[in-house]
Amino acid sequence: MLYATYSEGQRVGGINGAVQQRPAAAALGAPLNFGPDRLKNYEIGGKATWMDGRLLTNMTIFMMDWEDYQLLTSLPISGATTVNAGNASIDGLGTTPAFKATEKLEVSLAATYLDAVIDEDVTFNNGTVVAGRAGDVLPAVPEWKVFASAQYNTDLSWWPGMSGSARFDYNFVDDSVNAT
Repeated sequence: MLYATYSEGQRVGGINGAVQQRPAAAALGAPLNFGPDRLKNYEIGGKATWMDGRLLTNMTIFMMDWEDYQLLTSLPISGATTVNAGNASIDGLGTTPAFKATEKLEVSLAATYLDAVIDEDVTFNNGTVVAGRAGDVLPAVPEWKVFASAQYNTDLSWWPGMSGSARFDYNFVDDSVNAT
């Protein structure tokens, strides 16, 4: 099966209470409010089963355009402040194959690659760059995430009617920046 998806989403804006309580922060250009952000997602993918259902493959390629994304940043006078940080883009690939190697052994994998970058400098209302430049990676977005597992199932001959299993899981999350 092949599929294509287009979707949109939005988060509401809000008030930066710490900036409103500290006029000096607002005077330096920290925003009193932050607006909504919008995300457009374009995705194509495929799902298939092979080898009489023993092999399942899923793969997707996607692009996300993020407009006016909300970024929580720490400013010297106001502390934690949310800013609309301009635009960002996330391109990625995900795959999740699963294979029943034998009647008792199953192995699976889930891997995602993300290229997530800031498209514009992150600035105050007055144009001062505060939290990142165009081309920087988005905070808290790892480039790679991988999960693998193997499970062996068996009947317990010494306990009629019961079964048991042994499972191994591996999880890897690549480094990511904490903040811009």
